[in-house]
Amino acid sequence: MAPADLRDKQVGLFMRDYPYDSVMAARVLGHGLGLAPGKLVDIGVHMVILDTVAYAELCEKFNGGQFPHHRRTGPG
Repeated sequence: MAPADLRDKQVGLFMRDYPYDSVMAARVLGHGLGLAPGKLVDIGVHMVILDTVAYAELCEKFNGGQFPHHRRTGPG
């Protein structure tokens, strides 16, 4: 689980850019590490990746400091 201040920041950014309330934003961001995410969760994952400081902190905590790079894998 992300630290509360980081989570709150990501929820705020999500609500700024998408028409969801804080409950939905927190749910989307909280489920962003599952396998084969749906479209809405994919949006949440991208929100975190775009905030490279937050993404690096999460990678440090949950991925042994490894910073996986984002690659587009499908059409569009």
